[in-house]
Amino acid sequence: MNNQTTCAKCGSCTTVCPVYQISGRESHTARGKIHLLDQTDDKKRSAAFLDIFAKCLLCGACREVCPRDLDIPALIVKTRQKSDLLVGEHSIKKTLATKSLASPTLLAGISKIAKKAAGLIDLLPKDSGLRLKLAELDPALLFPNAPIKSYLETVKNRQPTNQKPDILYFTGCLANHLDPRIGLATDRLIEKTTGSPPLSPEDQVCCGLAAYSAGDLPLAKKLAKKNINAFSEDGLNRPILTSCASCYSHLLGYAELLADDHEWCRKALIFSQRIVEFSSFFTESSNLQTKISTITSEQINPEICEILYHDPCHLRFKHKITAPPRQLLSWLPNLKLNELPHGPQCCGHGGLFNLAHPDLSGQIMAQLTNDFASTKAEVVVSTCTGCLIQWRKTMTSREEKIRVEHLAILLAELLRI
Repeated sequence: MNNQTTCAKCGSCTTVCPVYQISGRESHTARGKIHLLDQTDDKKRSAAFLDIFAKCLLCGACREVCPRDLDIPALIVKTRQKSDLLVGEHSIKKTLATKSLASPTLLAGISKIAKKAAGLIDLLPKDSGLRLKLAELDPALLFPNAPIKSYLETVKNRQPTNQKPDILYFTGCLANHLDPRIGLATDRLIEKTTGSPPLSPEDQVCCGLAAYSAGDLPLAKKLAKKNINAFSEDGLNRPILTSCASCYSHLLGYAELLADDHEWCRKALIFSQRIVEFSSFFTESSNLQTKISTITSEQINPEICEILYHDPCHLRFKHKITAPPRQLLSWLPNLKLNELPHGPQCCGHGGLFNLAHPDLSGQIMAQLTNDFASTKAEVVVSTCTGCLIQWRKTMTSREEKIRVEHLAILLAELLRI
């Protein structure tokens, strides 16, 4: 047996795997995948084999319960590296998503076209399948109120302040291109907290998580190096805040990604030590807490009272960040924080997973929404790009009057900044 995959076959992973809970197939568990790896030669991997390894969300739940602490997500990515995950079912969608995220120019163009087209959806009958299809093909259409200009375009020419920024801001693709309201809200929150807006390097690109998850490590490494350079130009090791949970998790892993190059690994270690998670940063800010303490119950929007915070898998498993976002919300008067009866659950988005396996993704989300229905929540907040898109797409398709927002937008709105 391969010493990298010494699975105890205890079955702990079967109790937490979202995909297995839907399919019931042993091959969809971490245990099943490791068994296949141990029994299969690299050169004899069939289409069925590749499909099995594509059916993983990389949520990290299995590693959380593994008694041997096997890094199963990394093992799956390594296996995907030896295959072409961008072929097979829904290959065009997967390829377009990966390539557009890797190209700032292409993503910006697609995003602007999608935002302009979003208004056309309202001209379609409500029962038209095209409404859902358009939203399914491009998440940007789920954010019709988003500005046409990207966040970085918007702040590019603003007047500099007397105070040098204490914080740098890594936007991620959602806050920059698809819904710049998130970037602008985060920007205002940082300014309110530190006294000056953040510095947002123009040369930053996608964090590379989509490429990494697909097993395209050369592209993932290329994007990582671009970001390290973009945030190191001034030579000052100031903190780098990101408003996306998935970006946060992936940015922290740059050193491991670039481990085969000593010099880049060294740079990546310095870079990763500067990364700050959104909610953790603001819960540690006395300035923001002081601002919140001045808000009265009468100032709170009456439409925002019952809230559910959705825990991104990228935060709750590997990084154990579940308390800070709830703490932020608990500071606000008149808000009631709801919890799911069976605890936090995966939404089933999984980046490229929802494009490759929409049925499985939808069924995982259906389990979550069944639990959600037993709460009184009228607003769902999160900080993960994929989770927000999954929630927004689901609520839109069901025509549910549930508001889905990034935590930054909600905080900025309630604080009136």
